[in-house]
Amino acid sequence: MKRLLSVLVVVAIAFVGALVVMSSLSAGIYQLDIEQALRMGESLKGKEFRVTGIVREVREDKPFSFSFKIVDASGNHLDCLYQGSLPDPFQEGREVILQGRFAEDMTLAVSKITVKCPSKYEEAGKSELDYKDYYEQKYRRGHNQLNNR
Repeated sequence: MKRLLSVLVVVAIAFVGALVVMSSLSAGIYQLDIEQALRMGESLKGKEFRVTGIVREVREDKPFSFSFKIVDASGNHLDCLYQGSLPDPFQEGREVILQGRFAEDMTLAVSKITVKCPSKYEEAGKSELDYKDYYEQKYRRGHNQLNNR
């Protein structure tokens, strides 16, 4: 019985240790702006990192192969290449968070795209609470209509 308990304790410790290692590895991705990525350049080759910028000059080179630039307010830019289907809100002028690695030619080979959507609250000049009330009324009304059928 003591031996079984000892084995279970060792397995539990190993499991917790593996979880800690896995979570620290996934959290080890650099979050950079374009200027930092350009400055670090060669030292980033082969390392996964995230970078934020505004999409410009999107081209579909062949089916599901897109090249584009991301730019920042200072005029810095990164050439990017993405293989796959673009997210629906992806378009020129939108802010994106890209995850990928530098290729040999210092083009960012993008593995993941997250589009930052403009805030509907700021654009409309309404507070988030105004929208919360609107959606609560809208969905409550829709829910009530379904229940009345």
